[in-house]
Amino acid sequence: MKCQYLYFLIVLISLQLGYSQQLELRFQLIDEATESPISDAHIFINGSSMGTVSDAEGICELNVSPQETQELIITHIAYETLVLLPEQYRALLENAPIRMKGNGVNLSEIEFTAKRSSKWKKNLRKFRKTLLGDGIAASKCKILNPEVLRFDEQDGKFSAHAIDLLHIYNDYLGYDIQFLLEELSIESDGSTIYKGNVQFTDKADVNEARKKRRSQIYQNSLAHFLSSLISSPNKAALEQQGYLVAMERYSQGQFTNTASPEPQELVQADSKPGFYQLHFSEFLSIKHKSIKLNVAGQKVNVSNAEQQKYGSNASVSIGEEETLATSRLYKIKPYLLVDIRGNIINKAAVKEYGYWADRRLATTLPIDYKKFSDFNLPSPSTESAVDTLLVFKHLLGGNPEKAEAAVQFLQNNWSDTYIAPLLDVLRLGNAWQQREIGALLKARVPEMEAEYFAGIQYLWKNKPSYDSYYANFKAHLYSAIDTAFHQYFFEREAQANIRLDEIVWGGVKQDGIPPLRAPNMIKAEQALYLSDSDVVFGLVINGMAYAYPKRILAWHEFFTDDMEGLSIAGVYCTLCGTLIIYNTEFDGVKHDLGTSGFLYRSNKLMYDSATQSLWSTIMGEPVVGPLVHQNIELSTLPVETTTWGEWRSRHPNTKVLSLNTGHDRNYDEGAAYKDYYSNDA
Repeated sequence: MKCQYLYFLIVLISLQLGYSQQLELRFQLIDEATESPISDAHIFINGSSMGTVSDAEGICELNVSPQETQELIITHIAYETLVLLPEQYRALLENAPIRMKGNGVNLSEIEFTAKRSSKWKKNLRKFRKTLLGDGIAASKCKILNPEVLRFDEQDGKFSAHAIDLLHIYNDYLGYDIQFLLEELSIESDGSTIYKGNVQFTDKADVNEARKKRRSQIYQNSLAHFLSSLISSPNKAALEQQGYLVAMERYSQGQFTNTASPEPQELVQADSKPGFYQLHFSEFLSIKHKSIKLNVAGQKVNVSNAEQQKYGSNASVSIGEEETLATSRLYKIKPYLLVDIRGNIINKAAVKEYGYWADRRLATTLPIDYKKFSDFNLPSPSTESAVDTLLVFKHLLGGNPEKAEAAVQFLQNNWSDTYIAPLLDVLRLGNAWQQREIGALLKARVPEMEAEYFAGIQYLWKNKPSYDSYYANFKAHLYSAIDTAFHQYFFEREAQANIRLDEIVWGGVKQDGIPPLRAPNMIKAEQALYLSDSDVVFGLVINGMAYAYPKRILAWHEFFTDDMEGLSIAGVYCTLCGTLIIYNTEFDGVKHDLGTSGFLYRSNKLMYDSATQSLWSTIMGEPVVGPLVHQNIELSTLPVETTTWGEWRSRHPNTKVLSLNTGHDRNYDEGAAYKDYYSNDA
């Protein structure tokens, strides 16, 4: 027991020290090809005022908070941009080398011209409005190097990119802005989008007027709302902060109020101190009490006297021609992960609508406008300070004393967030682990049967309750089966748009059910192994017919091929007996897909070899991993399910899979899964 206490005490002390100290990052940028140092690269924490420039020796020095949650951006006009997660850049100490890959840009060949056509100036005005917005704040912003911009118009769509960082001076708020543009476009229907990485630098002459404007913008920002939601004990306190909150459902073009929740119903503490999970169903509606809109959409600030008149605990009656400005959040992932400043960590988990969605760069504040030190971070308790992932690793490890201490800790500090990882261990663990976990689950969750498949059905019927360490836990657990599984999950909690507790191991390794790669195809008259009644899946590409017998695909469930100028992947579902064929090329990139070994609600998940992202076979899109943010959706090819006799009669020149697959299988009709289908269980 003394060893167990000492272990947790060490963890607690190390975390408490981390609350007060700054991380002093110091690293060197090096050319990957020449090994020479890279000077004049811009390095900054995305969205913040924290940044630096590499010196003549490529050395970069930057102080950041140990709690920082945003990416570190490293960019140079002649090199590919690097984006490092907090877990990665926290290791950049003592001149750690970072190698950068050249992007092929020859600086001596870049030409700038001061003379611009009227069309270019018109495009610049479009760009400014999309990026900066309109109104007085945008009018006070100046793009200092517009010559780095490139515009394009095709089929009614306007797009822009930049060959270097955009330099913008925001005179309205007093910031110098460096903006690394990723995407900016205006669709033919008028809808707009812009994405990029940004660094803010405070001007020396931040007068009282600019400070007041910053404060006004912050008071109605998403970050202020979320930090207020975290700290408010009830709806009345949140209303005093200026917000009325409701959960809504959207149907047939209308929003319907379904609940008016208390803050504690929406927010729960994450396992990491200073981090919080925001749970809600469908849309969360936020009305801004201090901003009125008239029928023309003009924003009107509500005076303090007027707010006092209506009272902090009463609904504001504003008449028929005015309404409160409204923002809406739509949750894509199981929950939003938020730090105490109100900054969303898993940004891809949410879409913004209304007032917040209309904000542009001219009225955007750095994420560290409010710093961690401005908030009362929760004092680390024994429960919150412990590295919960480490507790589960000890549960899985070979040290009996640490494993017993882990069980004791989970029992004494029980949380429903433990159910999902415990069920994973219950399925794969040894006899001792299964006995201990079974007893723990029976005691803590008596309404759930302490068995893996019954347990996951229980989980899926309830809202997700796992913590942010769960992705890394799955990476650790399943990498013991196949090292390829580690990358599926490691540090990808924020890169998932499906529930991680609904991803189930299918019982095989990566490509453990061997896919057919460029399989041997033969002429119809050579396919003597087929009878007319055998089921085949027929495909026609550019007039050429191909047949894939079910009796072969049932053993492999997946194939890839290049034919008639297309790269395709076929996914066969043994449970429903259907085949989907995807064109694996999207936006000029061919995705090399395979069988991941995992299922999502009994449906196979694919993986791609380049990023090891997990893909849905029903949707044809990535669902876990870095490709989730890329709006990728593969197109399908039409497939016909029929018999060999019928297909051959209509397509006498068809090609068909050969039995010579390179694998030793019994390809007789019905042989695959014969035992499975004959078992009533």
